Amino acid sequence: MKVVHKANRHWATVWTKVRMIALLLSKKRHDTYYIQFTDSCKQNTGEFSKILGTSKGFNPRKGSYRLAWRYRKDRDMFELRKMYEDSNGIVWEKLGCFSSIGTIAIPFEKKYFWNINTPYFGGYCVPSHDMVYYVK
Repeated sequence: MKVVHKANRHWATVWTKVRMIALLLSKKRHDTYYIQFTDSCKQNTGEFSKILGTSKGFNPRKGSYRLAWRYRKDRDMFELRKMYEDSNGIVWEKLGCFSSIGTIAIPFEKKYFWNINTPYFGGYCVPSHDMVYYVK
């Protein structure tokens, strides 16, 4: 599935959101997702961007379980992390850094399933140009 983040926008396109919801619904509770970044994703902001996730309610920051990424220009790598809450607060579990633009297999659990969180770029910044990556 092609994920498109348009320049100067946090949220992925509406069509991308619809297809991501369908993808999450089609997967088992414990499943592997395959991510393939393109050169267009090499934007060094320091912030993590959400690929997908689920949450207990409508607030994507509360009771959520997310898969996030960022590009590290200092290493020319993509860093992937899993974000979730436990009894001590928010946990950012590092899944690894990947230097290739090839496909990356990531195990992911649909921990909560009240709300589906769709792709979102950055926190305070937005992409300066259109970005594309693939998830299946």
